[in-house]
Amino acid sequence: MNTVIEEKQKEDQKFFINKTNARIDKIYYSEIKYIETFGRHTLIHTVHGVYESYITMRNHLKLLENSGFVQSHSGYIVNLNFIKSISERAVLLRDGEKVILSQKRKTSFVKAFNTYYFC
Repeated sequence: MNTVIEEKQKEDQKFFINKTNARIDKIYYSEIKYIETFGRHTLIHTVHGVYESYITMRNHLKLLENSGFVQSHSGYIVNLNFIKSISERAVLLRDGEKVILSQKRKTSFVKAFNTYYFC
């Protein structure tokens, strides 16, 4: 039981440093709701607000690998911990925000969600 608690604490402490011209932010994985593309940049939506990032979607995926994040669309990465429900074309988050779910990624997204919570 203690190992499970220790693993959860380690997950909650994971973070990365996000640098832009204007600022440097420490962003915890556990606080990220989703990430979306924004022109040549990305927007990191957290429980504390939205941060612009120069990190590409591909690099975000590598950075967040095996941490409960799944790509729902070419322009979105979602934290599985914030999902309330999954519909045919969207992911509804606990705070009421909706994120696009592409038809192409739906099967793998639902499979990742089920694996994360039920296996």
